[in-house]
Amino acid sequence: MAYLLKIGLLCFLVAASSVKAETASEATPKTAAKATNSDVLTEADLERFASWIAGDWDNIAQIEQETSDGVADENMRQRYAMRYTEINTPNVKGRTFAIENYDDGRGFKGAMERVSLHRFMLSDNNDAIVHEILFLKDKAFRKSLINSLKPLENINENDISARESCRLYWHWTGKRFEGATQKGACVTNSYTDRKITVEGTGVLGPELLMRHDRNFEMSGEEILRPGASEADRFKRVSNYTGSYVRRPTIVVSDMERALSLYRDILGLKLSRINQDSADSYAYTVFNIPNGTKVQHAMLDADNNSRALSLVEVPGTPPVDANNGVRKATILFNANGRLQQIRERLIQENYQVLPMHQMTASISEFGFIDADGHLIALYEIAE
Repeated sequence: MAYLLKIGLLCFLVAASSVKAETASEATPKTAAKATNSDVLTEADLERFASWIAGDWDNIAQIEQETSDGVADENMRQRYAMRYTEINTPNVKGRTFAIENYDDGRGFKGAMERVSLHRFMLSDNNDAIVHEILFLKDKAFRKSLINSLKPLENINENDISARESCRLYWHWTGKRFEGATQKGACVTNSYTDRKITVEGTGVLGPELLMRHDRNFEMSGEEILRPGASEADRFKRVSNYTGSYVRRPTIVVSDMERALSLYRDILGLKLSRINQDSADSYAYTVFNIPNGTKVQHAMLDADNNSRALSLVEVPGTPPVDANNGVRKATILFNANGRLQQIRERLIQENYQVLPMHQMTASISEFGFIDADGHLIALYEIAE
């Protein structure tokens, strides 16, 4: 039972065939999340949603972060991978997707043990994308999907049922889709041996899928599970076989001075700072003289953990940034603070380069930090 509770609503289970279809209006419940930018959606929005959600998703990055943060094994969330495949179902309303679930802890290298079926369609009043979990009535047919999704193309409305009370309603915010179930409405025993209430929220962007599944006893008490306090974060998986850029690292001569820039002006968050051990690889790659005391700081940028690393080597002379071609830079998104940061840098006597208007909506400029590193910032106007 604990395993099933861990899956929750948005993990896209295929439930038993005894669930009855409901036929109430598809208008968005008043308690569903409301759009912040547009309350009217079109087929183009549904197409965007379908194109974004299609493909392979894995929460391995979140698992690795929890491991790095020292989360105890009993509190670690489950490794989960999902493949969203759109199925051409001319006899079923909406856009139909099959989700192949890989949840044995090995991601896509593991076994695919379950296929669940979902559809997405515009609500009757076009203010949301309705997300339904479809229940296949034929149990044997459902099990056969492990071998091939092709037979799904022939299903019709008589082969499926869905619970309106458990729908997720997705709204467009202007940058991404955000979804929610109707609070307290989804009462089910499909996932356990007793009735529970299931609630879920979600976020969908081009490269990010988030979901937060919560289960409650009928008394209102939450059924806790590892990782339940935060949303599950999935990143898109591609067939790319090249290397990945993990984190730029720069050498500074004064850690406090560097933090006054990267933390206090640019706004990064200090994750940790520590003294490197005598056998640290930093001595080799940065050609640091043995016996030098080296400090190492990690800085986060919102959800991008350890986005920048600073290595302090006292007495290191600055790079000559004004003699010859500058050969490297780090590019920052100013996150709406471009002019504010520029003014602060000028006030602090940094060498600030001229502002450049790349396009009508993109502005950028560069500056030289105290150690001679070229830093560039940009901003995209709303």
